[in-house]
Amino acid sequence: MFGPGDIPVQTGQPVLSDDAMTVTVTLEGEIPDGTYVVSYRVQSSDTHPVRGAIVFSVGPGSPVDDVDLDAILGSGDRWWELAAVVARWVIYTGTLIASGGAWLATALRKAPDRRTVAVIRVGAIAGMLSALLSIPIQAALATGTGFRALFDSAVVSAVLGDGVGLATALSVVGLALVGLSSGRRAPRITGFVGGAMACVALVLTGHNRSTSPVALVTAADLLHVLAAATWSGGLLAALLLWQERRRLDDPAGAADIVDRFSMIAGFALVAAVVAGGLLAWVEVRAWRALTATAYGWTLAVKLALVAAILSLAVYNRFRLVPAVRASVDSATWKQLRLTMRFEVGLVVLVLAVTAVLVNLTPAASEAGISGYYSATVPIGDGEVNVVVDPNRAGDQNEVHLYFFDENGRVDEGVSAVELLFSLPSRDLGPISREPFDAGSGHYLLAGVDLPIPGDWEVEVITRPSQFEDERATLRVPVGK
Repeated sequence: MFGPGDIPVQTGQPVLSDDAMTVTVTLEGEIPDGTYVVSYRVQSSDTHPVRGAIVFSVGPGSPVDDVDLDAILGSGDRWWELAAVVARWVIYTGTLIASGGAWLATALRKAPDRRTVAVIRVGAIAGMLSALLSIPIQAALATGTGFRALFDSAVVSAVLGDGVGLATALSVVGLALVGLSSGRRAPRITGFVGGAMACVALVLTGHNRSTSPVALVTAADLLHVLAAATWSGGLLAALLLWQERRRLDDPAGAADIVDRFSMIAGFALVAAVVAGGLLAWVEVRAWRALTATAYGWTLAVKLALVAAILSLAVYNRFRLVPAVRASVDSATWKQLRLTMRFEVGLVVLVLAVTAVLVNLTPAASEAGISGYYSATVPIGDGEVNVVVDPNRAGDQNEVHLYFFDENGRVDEGVSAVELLFSLPSRDLGPISREPFDAGSGHYLLAGVDLPIPGDWEVEVITRPSQFEDERATLRVPVGK
């Protein structure tokens, strides 16, 4: 908490309520008049750090400069956020390469050559190190205190909770098993089990933990990861094993590797596309959410890359693989090698986009299609923040209104508030409702029944005097 002049204010320890919905912080002593900023950081149910600030005034206040507010919130987090993206990318890439490579060697019943073993082990080691490195990164983002957060047992305990600790342990142990078993002439079951453990670790955190229905979304996520590992990790291993057979002048063995992997990859691709399509629908739900949110556009980039990979995979499976099986023509072999290398490069790009995607607010939530809806619009000289919770048709919704003046302070002088609800697509409304004063610039309307899903228009009206009013209109996409 910071007071006038960005001076820190002494506070007590935060106390979490029994339902984990409210955090209470006591002030030590009296505070003088002025404007105060309370900054907060919490770890959401899907393990992503969330930060923000609340501004209030005691007596006459003053506007808060955007630069000062950004400094209080911690602009240095951008580097930690970038580090988190890179760490996730390395975890995904290392896990898929190591797991998929070990599984393919087991499926082909072939002892991997030294180069393939080296690639699998590098992937396993990189994934393990990145999983461990993610802990201090998560702690830094959760507190804003950098590596010092690691010396706070309460912070470390909070970071390792909600599945992060279990996911890290599974990832490290699983990848260690993959690395240790990769060099055996007859890969043991430990490599298969280790790869499965590492893949399970990837679904223990993330959006699936807070997306309903949780069981179905988690199952689809796990299938998506397993299929992606089988396909993408197996692709790189198949390319290396195939090149080794070619180097040993064994065209029949090389053709057999390509043929058998092509069959395995076909099933894996279908599973990955089906599971990925289900996950995409759950997180987006509507076309407008795809085109109006950062999550939607990032997902569109990923889908475009996946479409390119699928095109190459289909071309390889039905054009080049039969040609290789029927002929030892060097030109066909070179073309297959080139397309497989290009496919591996596209997979790496897809994983990089995925590392960004998992840290963005899902499109359905950001667009107000699922979960609560929140938007801030200007009204008069100030602003009003409108929250509709749970924002579902046929449910008993609550509408919260938070008024702020032109300086960004809570506006406690607002009175005579009215809400008008309309659904233009069904020629419904306007329906007038009067919220009650919940105190400190906060008005609440409880038990709102919005019977039909769609784009509702909500008009907020305040009356500063008998002869004038101030209005703000916003569109609320109410979900099913």
